[in-house]
Amino acid sequence: MLTPVIVGTIKSLRTPSDSLYFNPVQVYANFMGNYVYSKLDESKTMCDGGNGEFSQEIGVYKGANVCSVLMKFYELQVLWDADCNSSRCGPFTEMASDADPWLQKLAIDLMDCDDTTGHMNGFLVLSSWRVINTSPVTVDSVLAFEGSWSSSSGQLCLVACHYSGNYSGEDCSIQIHVQFPLTLTLQQRLVLLGHVASLKNSSDPRYFKPFALQASSVIPSIQQVQPLLNLVYNYTRLDQVEECTRGTAGDNKTAQEGKYPGVSNFIDLSFLAQFKNQKQIKRAFVRPLTVGSSFVQAAVQPAELLPLVTSSKSNVSFSISLDGQPDEHSASESWHPEISAEGIYDTNSGKLCLIGCRMVDIPQKGFKDRKDCEILIKIQYPPSDPALSEKHPLSGTILSLRNNTDPLHFEPMEVSTSNLLYSIQARDALWRKDFEIFLSMITLSIMVIVVILQFMYSRRHPEALPYMSLLMLVILTLGHMIPLVLNFEAIFSGNTQKTPLVLSGGWIEVKEVIIRIMTMALFLLQLRLLQLAWTARHSRLTQEGIQIELSERKVLKVCLPLYLLGAILACFLQWLLSYSALEAHFLWKAMQVAWWAFLKGYTGLVVDFFLLPQVVANFLWGVQEKPLSRIFYGGMTGLRSLPHLYDAYRTYKFIPQYSGDYFYATPESDFFSLIWDIFIPCVGLLLALAIFLQQKFGGRCIIPSKWRGNPTYQKISPPTA
Repeated sequence: MLTPVIVGTIKSLRTPSDSLYFNPVQVYANFMGNYVYSKLDESKTMCDGGNGEFSQEIGVYKGANVCSVLMKFYELQVLWDADCNSSRCGPFTEMASDADPWLQKLAIDLMDCDDTTGHMNGFLVLSSWRVINTSPVTVDSVLAFEGSWSSSSGQLCLVACHYSGNYSGEDCSIQIHVQFPLTLTLQQRLVLLGHVASLKNSSDPRYFKPFALQASSVIPSIQQVQPLLNLVYNYTRLDQVEECTRGTAGDNKTAQEGKYPGVSNFIDLSFLAQFKNQKQIKRAFVRPLTVGSSFVQAAVQPAELLPLVTSSKSNVSFSISLDGQPDEHSASESWHPEISAEGIYDTNSGKLCLIGCRMVDIPQKGFKDRKDCEILIKIQYPPSDPALSEKHPLSGTILSLRNNTDPLHFEPMEVSTSNLLYSIQARDALWRKDFEIFLSMITLSIMVIVVILQFMYSRRHPEALPYMSLLMLVILTLGHMIPLVLNFEAIFSGNTQKTPLVLSGGWIEVKEVIIRIMTMALFLLQLRLLQLAWTARHSRLTQEGIQIELSERKVLKVCLPLYLLGAILACFLQWLLSYSALEAHFLWKAMQVAWWAFLKGYTGLVVDFFLLPQVVANFLWGVQEKPLSRIFYGGMTGLRSLPHLYDAYRTYKFIPQYSGDYFYATPESDFFSLIWDIFIPCVGLLLALAIFLQQKFGGRCIIPSKWRGNPTYQKISPPTA
């Protein structure tokens, strides 16, 4: 223990004036040879001095497998004495005074532990960052320790040595006591608690005030050691929330409208939240720790908790993990990253009432353990019905029960969330996405068949091929090329966008790649059809001795102003909705997206009306031929309208707040809302009807005969002999 560190230096032999000269570099390493214990007697004497700090009601672990328990902890949180200054807080001289006090930790490194003898040795490395490996490490920030485990008293007693920054000597008068409590309460959520003290006289320069070591009270730490320690939870403040869960008449009316999540599906009670008031904004992850007397474990199936549910009201405990810093108007006090809470949840009303407890960094006389446990948390869960959950989203408040003059009082905070998803809704969303992928595959397959049938039709009627509008074919081709360009990487590597709902082990991603391959096949077929029409248009300059004037410029002169006018109207509608209180789902779901997304949506609208250039071309050219087969213009119109018909059904069936996870009929690729879902199929049907009439009665049959004028060409009989 006295020689755990190998120290050396690297010096430059050049003169300081040399450009290649560098200052001396200090090098150190941990000695990895055979370890010889020298402080075991001292550590055993420490364990014989008492039974630690926990009462008999809480109890401590006294088993023999202490190494298995200790291996579950990678780092320990440091809790400095509230009255100390930076030079007297601990043995470390290079402490980061500006670091967040809740993020200063001691990492356990190179520990060697033997359950048979109970002996162990290793290092504790100081860090002021979330990730230990990114912190600068010096000899001054390391404590070398060795000691033994006493199963009779349930204490881990260690002797530690600290080496000064100039390597002039060591201080081995440091004692560490560690215990593992077996009972958790509102104020006691620790599964490991230790104390570090110096045996030096208070006048000694190396003396420091005792400080505490504790394992993080987050749920993952508790879940790791709960099977080893057989932890139990003791509710102590339920009497303060019984009145809160009784509710009012209005609440009972809301409860009758829909069902709320039960405690058996404990995942439904977890959510990401935002705590907000006029002074500060905090993000938090709220999740249950216990339901009744059972700890929530990731491996526990919901069915295993069902026998515990005997009434609508259940005792629950929660852990609230805070993330993010308050804004510039925040109060001066620092919030601990973890808030413990316990209370009652009523499955009939969806009400959750909790008493919260937080650590504070404000010394106060008579303030036990530096905890503020006068916090009332009220949460109202939304109904499990998606339609009702949109009307009644999750809401809540966090109140301080202290007087306004109390330094620990804080302004009420509102609780809200935008991504709550119950398990039954998640299953529906997964089924929906799988169904949408299947629907996309069927739609693309039918489109491929329709284009192939158009090829066969053009072969049987080669004289009609030149009369296909090139603009129409370009729109269809680009309509299938754009998704390929936007997902080029995903086609070849399968790197599709991950969402919280993709839980199918990669099978959904495989089907997405298959769909993109089918989209590429359809794009190539459309491109080939465009090439055939282009070739036929320019190779057949005359037909039966008469030159054919099929100018696509005339079609562009008519269609482009129409497209521009439509874009202006759509932009105006988007701007109007951005500054009005109209219902978003009634007109356009994506009204808050960027203009680039708006442009992509309008491009999808142009593709929906792909028959418009053909209708204009038939009219301007006075076409008497039948360039398109009925299966082509009818089938493609139906397939382009199908996403809008499906979206009208989907809006009332599935969860509106997860529309970003749609795969078929995505709001980013087209205009989808109640009005658009009715308007687009109707216009598409009218264009298909116009094509049918034009190909049966002539290109200008859609207007009165007196306005039709002379056709641009006419058939004449060949001269007789």
